Amino acid sequence: MTIDTLAAGRPPCSASEREAAQTLTDDLGRLGLSPVIETVRAPTSPSWVPLLRALARVWSAAFLAAGFAIPAHVLAAIAVAGGIPVLSASIRYLPLLGGATQNVIVRIRGTRPDARPIVVTAHTDTHPTNGAPLHPWHRLVAGASGIVALAASFAGTGARGLAGVIAAEGVLTLAWLARRELAKPHVSPDDNTSGLMALARVADLAATTRPSADMWLVASGAGTAGGFGIGAFLRSHKDMRQAWVIEIDALGSGEVVASPVPPRFPHPGTPPVLVRAVVAAAQSSGDPLSVRRVRRPHSDARTALRYRTPAITLTAGIHHPAREPGPDPANAARAARIVLELARRAE
Repeated sequence: MTIDTLAAGRPPCSASEREAAQTLTDDLGRLGLSPVIETVRAPTSPSWVPLLRALARVWSAAFLAAGFAIPAHVLAAIAVAGGIPVLSASIRYLPLLGGATQNVIVRIRGTRPDARPIVVTAHTDTHPTNGAPLHPWHRLVAGASGIVALAASFAGTGARGLAGVIAAEGVLTLAWLARRELAKPHVSPDDNTSGLMALARVADLAATTRPSADMWLVASGAGTAGGFGIGAFLRSHKDMRQAWVIEIDALGSGEVVASPVPPRFPHPGTPPVLVRAVVAAAQSSGDPLSVRRVRRPHSDARTALRYRTPAITLTAGIHHPAREPGPDPANAARAARIVLELARRAE
């Protein structure tokens, strides 16, 4: 099997995701490299946290209507606390809801040890929800419903009338999540197979053109579940916090753009110096790369910025109307040339 023939459905922590990681490992091994596989604990779906929060709201409303204040307090508090990323990430330790995913890591040493390292990452997994089980407006409504449930549980009998509204929202959210979780994949044929192709192409090019900076190629696991793979890599390689992270995600078959990540308090956004460096590398390689923010439901670059590591994404812009959505080997090769030129020009 080769990378361009990977299965379209590769949920986090699944056998098909592990197969994708092994295929990339074999391809890199044939290039004379020695990939390292790191095991990471991650949720098996991005739907579990919003599903459990909705279930907590439904039961909180039921206890509120029945006049049991303490259980209503506890369940409403769980529904609200589930929105805190540090707490929600602990779901990966629960049986069935969490499992083992893998990072495939390769280090390509540069000629200048003092140069800033370049981390090139692409996630190996896919999911029917594409990492976003709820639309932004739905997340806002669900979060507000949890706060209302918590306030109503402390208000006493006077707020019992809200129980029906809270329960109705929770049941509808549960039905929506179940429908999306069980749906067949609706993502385009380029489900980041192109990102994995680009990693292999970078390794191939680096064998003949050794970069100035160290390059780390990271095929990250559980990217759609919340960037658990790249987060684990940055935690275990603290010296990479000063690196530049270049995420390659779903390049498609049309326009390729560099997509900076906007700041989101308390985390920084993509620094301008990184944007300028990527544009300069693209121009030097003869690539007509443009810079434009592209909204994406999941992002290893955004996860890296939470660790205050500068990051940007190479992804699809405007789709070509006459071509299949992807994966396109030509775009994977373009992305590979850009990141290799970035590592070659490293200061």
